[in-house]
Amino acid sequence: MIYRPSAGRFKDGFVLWHEEQFYLYSMYKTGGDDSNFRNVWLATSRDGVHWVDVGPVIADAPFNIWAMAVHRVGDRFLLNHGSFTDSGAQNVLRFWESRDLVHWTYMGQDTDLLPDARWYAADSRLDCMSVVPVAVEGGTRYYGYATGPGGFLVSDDGVHWSGRQPPAIDWGVYPPPPMEASEGVLEIGGCQRIGDRYYLVGGWFNYMGNTGYGVFTLVADAPEGPFRSDGAAYRLCGNSTRWVAMWARFCPVGDEVLVNDSCIIVESAIDAGGKIGPFAHLRPGSHLKDGCHVGNFVELKKTTLGEGSKANHLAYLGDATIGAGVNVGAGTITCNYDGVHKHQTVIEDGAFIGSDSQLVAPVTVGAGAYVGSGTTVTEDVPPGSLALSRVHQRNIDGWVEKKRRLRADKT
Repeated sequence: MIYRPSAGRFKDGFVLWHEEQFYLYSMYKTGGDDSNFRNVWLATSRDGVHWVDVGPVIADAPFNIWAMAVHRVGDRFLLNHGSFTDSGAQNVLRFWESRDLVHWTYMGQDTDLLPDARWYAADSRLDCMSVVPVAVEGGTRYYGYATGPGGFLVSDDGVHWSGRQPPAIDWGVYPPPPMEASEGVLEIGGCQRIGDRYYLVGGWFNYMGNTGYGVFTLVADAPEGPFRSDGAAYRLCGNSTRWVAMWARFCPVGDEVLVNDSCIIVESAIDAGGKIGPFAHLRPGSHLKDGCHVGNFVELKKTTLGEGSKANHLAYLGDATIGAGVNVGAGTITCNYDGVHKHQTVIEDGAFIGSDSQLVAPVTVGAGAYVGSGTTVTEDVPPGSLALSRVHQRNIDGWVEKKRRLRADKT
């Protein structure tokens, strides 16, 4: 993902996916030193590659804006960012609200989040807070993971926060991060729920003796932890001899996964043995179980692909639950949208979907059923059945020669 604003300089971006569109926010300035980062720039994209400038959506704030994150509370969105107090320390989080992700209003000092010794280290800084909503009995609870040495907060309304002791972390065979400023300080980059697990991304300088900024992933079964090392994700660690700011939408990747060139993966999971690409697109809510193959120019959205299933060529599978051992032929599409509502497609274990088929949702293809090439499926296919809808083929003998003579007569 490469983007440069049409004017000025930006830094420390945040990407939000909402209603089939990416929103890229960044702290922004047009000149001067870092104290002039008092603006937020917005660009949007449908594919994460081609961006449209919206421009400054927060301009000339009365305080410094440093990094940011956005979370949703009911029908509004809240943007939080780090800022400096009068003492010059970057140790306050400020909040803005919006109904449309474009027009933002500062919520005032009553909602500013000031340091609490239970979750904030005096020699640290606050860039922003990643927020994960979790459904609980009677409503939603919000968990906040603030940049700094394990900043951890909880809220029942997404606005007013209380500090908690940071979650316990089991680093396993990997070295814990250094806590002395001379070696760099652990920084939390964000937390995201995928399936039933919580993935916490962070980093620190001089990881395992390498000069630069190293990145780790931790995983937990509950938002308050305990967290443990996600060993496979350590393979994704990178280091740079320059300052590197990494802000990622991330996904868990199982052992021995192959991701080929030019793939886009957003808020999706790939289990062990998975192979995708080149030029595959996993949109939010997709899950490839063990041994799945998703090939050239295949797009998935809110789709689960069962163990060993394959969609190797030129397919769109949206809002679908696909069982184990299913083969999806080239050119297959799930017709999931009727112009008003999205509908589900279910393909049960062992089914075979022939090339150039259309599955008009809501529809179910039963276990072991076959769908012949070129078929438009508008009704459920019983298990073990063959579905065909194409017209009977007709061959006309001598047609080519007759056509050639007619063309010659006209000339």
